[in-house]
Amino acid sequence: IQEFLKTLKEKERIIFEGRLLREDKLTLQEISEQLSISRERVRQIENRLKERFRDFLIEQAGVTSSELELE
Repeated sequence: IQEFLKTLKEKERIIFEGRLLREDKLTLQEISEQLSISRERVRQIENRLKERFRDFLIEQAGVTSSELELE
């Protein structure tokens, strides 16, 4: 995960960590207020990050897409 985090821009890292890594996940509203963007934009970036992380895992670890449950 650390290698993937290195590839992210600051805004993407905040969303990835806040929505996908934390046990007590931040809400779209909390992140949108922190980053001064809309909840919808946070959701869009989160979805794109899930796809990128899935692709990263497939490439780096040889994990197949059917083995991943990121949704």
